[in-house]
Amino acid sequence: MRPLFVCNFFPPHHVGGYEVAAEAVAQGLAARGHSPNVLASRRRRPGIAESDSRQPFPINRSLIPCFNFHSMRERVWAHWAMLRNGNLLARETRRTAPDILFLWAMTNLTTSPLLAARQLSEQGLPVAIHAQDLWPRELLGQIERLPRWARLIPEWKRAASGAASWLKGLPISPLSAFAGRELEKAGFRNVTSPIFSAVPPSLLAGRDEVVSRSRERKNLLYCGRLVENKGVATIIRALPLLKEQGSCLD
Repeated sequence: MRPLFVCNFFPPHHVGGYEVAAEAVAQGLAARGHSPNVLASRRRRPGIAESDSRQPFPINRSLIPCFNFHSMRERVWAHWAMLRNGNLLARETRRTAPDILFLWAMTNLTTSPLLAARQLSEQGLPVAIHAQDLWPRELLGQIERLPRWARLIPEWKRAASGAASWLKGLPISPLSAFAGRELEKAGFRNVTSPIFSAVPPSLLAGRDEVVSRSRERKNLLYCGRLVENKGVATIIRALPLLKEQGSCLD
């Protein structure tokens, strides 16, 4: 099998565990005799040496990331990225001839790769999504806000028509039951059972029952970056409310 992974970032130029999990899956597929390819953004972490040549699969770091849209310069850059990224995905697909297009993380890549993916899907290429967070839901809003100038491009206008419905019908493997429920609430129709990319499901079986029997007081452990979109502030605000409801938490 020749899967093509599309990722916003990829190790060693990564931000968090999402990209590390993508690397682990790609390495696992390569170890089993498959031939994965990775298409990621050109973002680099300062002071990090390149190590792509040591990977058992090729990595193309050519997608253009966009982080801010406040100034005129940033908006012009975003429009340029949108023009480029869809073409880069189409070109990489022609070059690698994948059996499946695996959208691993599309945040900060504009909507054009998704529109290109839809065109490739219409040509018979299977497309699937892995969602460790709710980026597919965010992408729905971006499709609805597609710039007017982009709709003047015939291929994009055709791809954007019905793109939201097509996206909602793609098979999605969520990282957690919570992510799966939230995506289903947003209208995604083909959400599978959660796939835990970091913890074998066998280790989780029956764990809740063991914890509830072992102690009445429970400890909460958070492992992750202290950034707003991780929901740490929500946890902190929820603690006194849970205690008021009688939960014993540390």
